[in-house]
Amino acid sequence: MTGHEGGQRGGASLGDLKLSGITLEAKEKVGGDKVENQELGAESLQLICKHLSNNRLPHVYIEHVLNPTDKQDVVLAYHLLKDIWSLPPADPDTSNQHYIEVCEALHLYGQLCYHMVFPYLCTELTLAEQLKHLSAAAHLLLVLYVHKDTRSHFILTPLFVDIGIIIKNMFFYVAKAKMNHPLDPFFLVLLGTNRLKTLFGILHTMVGNDANLDILQLALCVTATTEVLNILAKHPEWDKSPHRLQLPTVTKAMEIISNSLDHIGP
Repeated sequence: MTGHEGGQRGGASLGDLKLSGITLEAKEKVGGDKVENQELGAESLQLICKHLSNNRLPHVYIEHVLNPTDKQDVVLAYHLLKDIWSLPPADPDTSNQHYIEVCEALHLYGQLCYHMVFPYLCTELTLAEQLKHLSAAAHLLLVLYVHKDTRSHFILTPLFVDIGIIIKNMFFYVAKAKMNHPLDPFFLVLLGTNRLKTLFGILHTMVGNDANLDILQLALCVTATTEVLNILAKHPEWDKSPHRLQLPTVTKAMEIISNSLDHIGP
C-alpha cells in the first residue's frame, strides 16, 4: 500500500455502508443473527444490482463484478467502483424515496472511492490536485465513519486508521520534500514499499524453495536482483506481471490513455 505499511489487513466493501437510515450491511456474525445477516446481505446486493442494472449495465457483467472468482482482481474491483461513482442521480419524478436514498448513499460511497483512486490513475493531475483529492477522501472517510456512530459498521477500524495514516504521510512527505529539495519533482507513486516487495519477489525466485534466505544468500543475490529490475525497467515488455495489476491510465475526463501500466510501479 502506498505511503504506509500498517501490517493490518482489512477491507471495506459495499456491504459495509450504513448511511442515512439505509443499511447496506453484509458482515459475518455469529449466533442467532447469522440468518438475518445473510438475508440483509442478499438484500444489499439486490439493491446494488438494481441501480447498476438501471444504468444499462448487462446482468452478466453485474453478476461477475459482484461475485468475482478472484477476490484480489484489482481491475475488476476498479470497474465496480467506477460504475458506482458514475451512477446518475435518481429521478425524483419516477423513483420512490427509498430508491433515491440508496442512490444517494451509493453516490457518496462512490465519491470516497473516486477521490482515493483517481490521483493514482490520472497522469494530468498536478501534485497539488492529487493532494486535494486525497484530502477530500480523508474528510469524507471521517464524516462517514462518525455519522450516526456507524464506525466499524461502515469500515473496519484498522482500515480506517490505515487510510488516515497513508494520507497524512503523503502530506508530510511532500512538505519535507518541499523543504529539502524545493526544485525537484515529487511523485506520490514512489512512496511506500512496493518496489522493495518487487525486488524481494525476484530474490525469492533466485533462491528457489529456500524461502527463509539468510544474510549470506541476500548478499550474494541482491546485486543481481537489482540488475534484473534495471533490465525490466528498460524492457517493460519482458515483464509479464499478473494481469490483475494492470489499471488504466486516464485523463481528467476519465478518458483511457493506456491499459498496460502497473498501478503499483513508478
